[in-house]
Amino acid sequence: MATQVVEDFPKIPESIDIKDWMWNCRRNMEKDILPASVLREEYCSICGQKSKPKKDKIWIQCELCQRWFHVNCLNIVVPSKDQSWLCFVHIIYVEVFIVPVFVTFLSFCYCMLNA
Repeated sequence: MATQVVEDFPKIPESIDIKDWMWNCRRNMEKDILPASVLREEYCSICGQKSKPKKDKIWIQCELCQRWFHVNCLNIVVPSKDQSWLCFVHIIYVEVFIVPVFVTFLSFCYCMLNA
């Protein structure tokens, strides 16, 4: 029976066109799921594919979480090799938590110097 199911199942395409609203929905779910997921460096953290798609030969790794992503899945320009890169989860984290704390610290230091 299992053999019949596998034979009847359509072949999985190499690429899939996803409508914009579905892409946005997936992005929002990724923001919740990705931080809680287990790191598997052999899989793209966006599409979940183990092997690289034929159109996309370039992977990129987040400097903070060490997760790997297809550049094509991220729809970004490839940064230079000496440039660090943060995934969208950590960019949000830095913008929401780190930058305001740093700005507050600098403001405090400025106030203390001018007091």
